[in-house]
Amino acid sequence: MDKRILGIACACLLSCQALHAQEATQPLLPQELTHEVYAGYGLLSLPVVVNGLGDYIGNAFVGGGDEKHVLGPIMIGYTYFISKKVGIGIEAGYTSYASRYSNTGELDFRNSFLVVMPHGEFYWARLRSVDFFSGIKVGGCYIKTDDGNADTGNAFTTAFHLTTIGVRVGRKLGFYMDSGVGFDGFTNAGLSLRF
Repeated sequence: MDKRILGIACACLLSCQALHAQEATQPLLPQELTHEVYAGYGLLSLPVVVNGLGDYIGNAFVGGGDEKHVLGPIMIGYTYFISKKVGIGIEAGYTSYASRYSNTGELDFRNSFLVVMPHGEFYWARLRSVDFFSGIKVGGCYIKTDDGNADTGNAFTTAFHLTTIGVRVGRKLGFYMDSGVGFDGFTNAGLSLRF
């Protein structure tokens, strides 16, 4: 039993040493590329999924609009790389979910979500022009609700997004795509520029 534990510990130490040596031999991110701006579009964000399910359940019992219009999330952001592996920044996003009656075209309701989230990213593998990353974003969301009449509502809530895995291809100008859960969508993609 002790020999197996010792063997596993030695294997872990050797592989960590090999990863460290590999990292030291490859130039990862030149010092001048410490800033990044990006713009993207997501699919199946948490507000869209929650509104869609609520709308579907509500329509089953009391009826409602049967034309759905979804926009976003559309996001723009900035990241500053404090090291080769860690970036911090801020992101702003917009999502809209609307339901209309198809026979009259009248609005049943529209929810608009304006999101601002500071974020942190960890780049766990960086090759010459391909980066793999994960991250977390936590911030605030302003929600405006319009029910088609004069009644509108406003609310604030916590916004979050957990990026489980993402990939960015390109050195200065790049394409990124990531998957996660939260206000940026189950998957989102876009362009980024590093300088």
